Amino acid sequence: KRHYAMKLVERSGKRVGQYFKKDAVDLIGGRISDLVTALEKDKWSSVWQPAIEDHEQNKHHHDTENVLVLAMREALLGFVNVSPDEAKISIENLLNSELEVFQRIAIHIATVCDELSKEFRVQILSDRYFSSNLRHEVWVFLNTWYPEFETEEKSRVMTIIDNLKQFDNEGNVLEGPRAYEQACWVAAICEYGEEERELYDLLSGVARAKPE
Repeated sequence: KRHYAMKLVERSGKRVGQYFKKDAVDLIGGRISDLVTALEKDKWSSVWQPAIEDHEQNKHHHDTENVLVLAMREALLGFVNVSPDEAKISIENLLNSELEVFQRIAIHIATVCDELSKEFRVQILSDRYFSSNLRHEVWVFLNTWYPEFETEEKSRVMTIIDNLKQFDNEGNVLEGPRAYEQACWVAAICEYGEEERELYDLLSGVARAKPE
């Protein structure tokens, strides 16, 4: 049954968003919120839904929560297509939500919609979103749009990454793990400039591993 639900969403999800707009997004969002809150699944959504876009890592994509995430994604894309200004309000609400799965969906939509990438760029470039659970969506956003960033925005990205830290149980900074985490983020932008490439090589050397 879940397989057929997934197929139905794939065929009709965008049309639902086009016709019902905010009502569709709010209805689906309410179902997602109820489910992930009740099951305490939000903080590890990247485990049961590794990517918001269609991706080979989404192995368990027929579960109820995965169907709902797909429905939300498709409804938002349909909503953006017909009423972009109205859709921006819904996307901003998702970005400001306490639920990280909503933040991930919003960042994905901002990544695949050119106009929205500019609209929400400043908001997304916040240390709030540079976390392991949101890493895939933010990484793809950076990898897609970093060449279009203003100099100040590029500096903001580098500052956020530089401030990332890993600690042991006594509160001491773990330089190797810290460098590896930073290298994971810099990998998204290292192809776009000499400074970024040099930083990636430096961090990978400290971490003694190159993130892929």
